[in-house]
Amino acid sequence: MNLKTIRGKFGIIIFLITVMVFTNGILSYKGDRDIKSVNKTTFPAYKLSNQMSTSLISVWQYLSDISATRALDGLDDGLQMAEDNANKFKMAANDLKSIEPDKAKQIDDILKAFDDYYTVGKKMANIYIKDGTEAGNKFMPQFDEASEKILELTNKFAKDQDSDIESSLGKSAFQNNLSLYILITSGAILVVFIFILSGQVLKPLNELVEYAGAIAKGDLSKQSRISKRKDEIGQLAYAFEVSVQSLRNIISKIDYTSKTVNSFSKDLTGASKLTSSASNQVASSIEEISTGATKQLNEINQVSMLMTKLDSDIKKAVDKLEETSRITMESQNISKLGAKSMGDIESNMSLIFEFNKKNVEKIGELEKNSLKINQIVEAITQIATQTNLLALNAAIEAARAGESGRGFSVVSEEIRKLAEESSVSAGLITNVVKEIQEQIQEITLYISNGTKYVEDGVAVVNEASSRFNGIEVNASDILRYVKEVADFSKDINSVSNKISKYTKDILLIVENSSTFTEEVMAASEENTANIHNMAASINELTKLTEDLGELVRSFNI
Repeated sequence: MNLKTIRGKFGIIIFLITVMVFTNGILSYKGDRDIKSVNKTTFPAYKLSNQMSTSLISVWQYLSDISATRALDGLDDGLQMAEDNANKFKMAANDLKSIEPDKAKQIDDILKAFDDYYTVGKKMANIYIKDGTEAGNKFMPQFDEASEKILELTNKFAKDQDSDIESSLGKSAFQNNLSLYILITSGAILVVFIFILSGQVLKPLNELVEYAGAIAKGDLSKQSRISKRKDEIGQLAYAFEVSVQSLRNIISKIDYTSKTVNSFSKDLTGASKLTSSASNQVASSIEEISTGATKQLNEINQVSMLMTKLDSDIKKAVDKLEETSRITMESQNISKLGAKSMGDIESNMSLIFEFNKKNVEKIGELEKNSLKINQIVEAITQIATQTNLLALNAAIEAARAGESGRGFSVVSEEIRKLAEESSVSAGLITNVVKEIQEQIQEITLYISNGTKYVEDGVAVVNEASSRFNGIEVNASDILRYVKEVADFSKDINSVSNKISKYTKDILLIVENSSTFTEEVMAASEENTANIHNMAASINELTKLTEDLGELVRSFNI
């Protein structure tokens, strides 16, 4: 909240009023709650406490009376009356315990002491009645002791009740006094704040009224002293100041305009003198228009004849151009077909390149396989060598007999293993040979396809050559037609130059005629307007200038 603005200041007032009302409301609520508590608890408890005291005194009184009268001469109702008051005492004590449960223990102590007191009192009264005064007097100290105990407890409880009442009433009085104090203090602060705020608001408002009065009288020279305030009045004063500045600028412009209008009125006076000169120029322009019209008629006849010849030449040129266009379109179609043929050639050549590339790759694979065959052959050679050695060993072992027969068996096993390796190598050689045969077949197929594509490429080249020959023939025809069109164009150009010359002459005459006509019309209209309105305009401008000057002089800028 901005305290520099009027809204903020009034907000503080509203806030103070709200706080004051809220505080008083809380205090009033608490006071009302305390009063209700006193009416509901404290006063009933106080009445019950008094009732207990009254009942206790009555019990003592009736027991004492019957002890003194010994129930003689018809005075035998004391015990019954004492019993009734004892019951009243107990009922009041129980009611009091339900009202003030926090004092239940104290009340229970009182009830216990009362029971002892009442028991002793009844016993004493019966002794007085039955055994006489002397016997009863002996029991009197015990009764007095019980009486003092119950009186002590009841008196203490009564004092506590009095203290509770005084505390509740004092608390209620304090809250009422506090509420009144807060109300008076808040009201005083509110009055002071309103007084200060009214001074802060009314003073600048009076200055603003004075400033507005000066503006109403036409005095725009004064400056506002409160436009720099941060509140709403300052904003209003600033708006006034901006408006005055705008009005000051408008008045200055009006003053300048009035002077300018006065100058224009003087210029109009001078313009009236030029009207006569413009009339003379109109007569001269009309004469020049008449001469130009005669010359223009002759030029138009010449242009008409040239246009007839130009039309014939243009028709011939159009015929040749149409034929040229037809041949050009044919050439364009042939060129498109030729371009397509060249594309087919390029595609066939690409395929031939791919097939040749694959042939080279297959040949490379054949070379690798041939190397594998060499390796296998070398392995077979080594196996054969080892076989020969083993055969030699077998022969040596075979020469031996007896125990050496086992060595021959080992050699035979080795020969068997070498034979198996020879068989595996032979299988590998067979597989490699098959792969070589398959690759040779693929190479043959690729070469056949390459040959076919080469033949197709040759045919396409021949077709493209034929089509380009047709383009050459059409180009010769186009060249011939173009030469004929060029001849016609030369004639057309010659005629066109003449027409252009005549047209320029006619255009110049027309422009001059148009200019002269516009000048004549403008001059005529200007003269007519000037003659009828010039005097009235000058008088009106003079009057407006005077009125405007008086209006400006009414402001003090």
